[in-house]
Amino acid sequence: MASKSAYMIFVFPVAVSVPAAAFVMAGLMDGGAEASAASVRLVGLPEIHPASEPLVVSALADPAFDCGDVYITVFGPDGARIAQESYLEQCFAAAGAPVPVGGQFALTLAEGTYRVAVDVIDSTNENAASDAAIVTVG
Repeated sequence: MASKSAYMIFVFPVAVSVPAAAFVMAGLMDGGAEASAASVRLVGLPEIHPASEPLVVSALADPAFDCGDVYITVFGPDGARIAQESYLEQCFAAAGAPVPVGGQFALTLAEGTYRVAVDVIDSTNENAASDAAIVTVG
């Protein structure tokens, strides 16, 4: 028979953390509803890309974003993340500049089909948007 201390050490933390996690997830879902007002879109990304050239990824964000963080991720044919870059504290909306600002995300890929995703989160953490595209390298 389990003692009270075993209950407090093993069962009680699980019983408390599950409702707490549900509360946090509910808050994130509510924030997602607000994020639909802002958008970001990948630009200049071809559906078919030659394997001999680096794939260059850029995006445009709407004016709801003034400054924020940009994340570009490439997923391989098996769905695994093969590359990700973070561009923090970027200011891009006022100038209408593509992101990343002052840099370039370029990656040489082997033949295959890849999913390219861009995520933008504004500096207040109130707006977030994502876009993704499929690119065949060959």
